[in-house]
Amino acid sequence: MNSIFRLVLAVMSGIAIACMVIGLIDTLNSHLYPSTILHPSIYEQAELIAHSPVSEFLLVLLGYILSSFFGGYTSARIAPQPKKLISGLFVGFFLLLCGIFYFILFAQPTWFVVSSCMSYLLFAFLGAKAALWQSTDK
Repeated sequence: MNSIFRLVLAVMSGIAIACMVIGLIDTLNSHLYPSTILHPSIYEQAELIAHSPVSEFLLVLLGYILSSFFGGYTSARIAPQPKKLISGLFVGFFLLLCGIFYFILFAQPTWFVVSSCMSYLLFAFLGAKAALWQSTDK
């Protein structure tokens, strides 16, 4: 298989897995902390975020951590050998850009923004490293 095609496939697969993990954690979050408004507007969503408990933010942060790790891991497992780490970091960078866009759209607590932005690249890197360690053990 062409290495460029495989690299693109790896990054897209990692992003897809990361989005699925975020979706699963978001679904769990909506069951544990149900919204009082069925379809909130942007202003109502900002109000809901402002009054959210810390435990809800911690669950969302866990989702970001898991999505970065599994997205980076998946991408590194599929990518061709010399580009495994780069593909995992690209998934983390994509998640970071999406997170920054979300943080600009909705005001979040500062500790949550900083820890989320740090976790995207860090855990995507750790996921890619785990995939590298697993592929070299065989």
